[in-house]
Amino acid sequence: NAITISVVNSPNVSVFTPTSGSVGTVVNISGSNFTGATDVKFNGVSASSFTVVNSGQINATVPAGASTGLITVYNGICSGSGASNFTVATNTTLNLKVFIQGFYQGSSTMAEIVAPGKTDTITVQLRSSTSPYGIVATAVGVLNTNGTISLTYPGTISGNSYYIAVRHRNSIETWSKTPVLFSATTSFDFTVPGTLRPAINPIKNE
Repeated sequence: NAITISVVNSPNVSVFTPTSGSVGTVVNISGSNFTGATDVKFNGVSASSFTVVNSGQINATVPAGASTGLITVYNGICSGSGASNFTVATNTTLNLKVFIQGFYQGSSTMAEIVAPGKTDTITVQLRSSTSPYGIVATAVGVLNTNGTISLTYPGTISGNSYYIAVRHRNSIETWSKTPVLFSATTSFDFTVPGTLRPAINPIKNE
């Protein structure tokens, strides 16, 4: 009797994006021999879900319990890992730049109000991208006189898009014009023309 032997080529992971994210982040994995994949693991923990788009692409979701390490794609007993680690973030950082109109002195500088090099406290909310635009996360910090501030949010917001809403005690609340996609570290500059939603603009555009 004839014996049929099926040869399964080991999956090969070449690149993936993003290179970091928190639980729930969808990671696009590129490589080869993905057809028929049976599992995707983040440092040994199976993805909460994955979809084989084609032989060269898989989309996998970072699972709870994952830690920084290699992404490995399995096809039965065969497997292949990327050459670099995927970084699992426990927090998400927003690097923001914004000038408050009433404190702006020109030349990309605001007045020192609360301390040397510091202007005043602001509250930055992340709001849902769909109506009724509920508050998803909030952080409070003190703006530097050059308009910069770094804020920390839960890692669960990484991989999702939110409106950025800035609130200050003497200014009208200001939102980003469109939802912003967050990764482990995200930067947004309100001083760039066209970044503000129409009709609410207490923030200085240079």
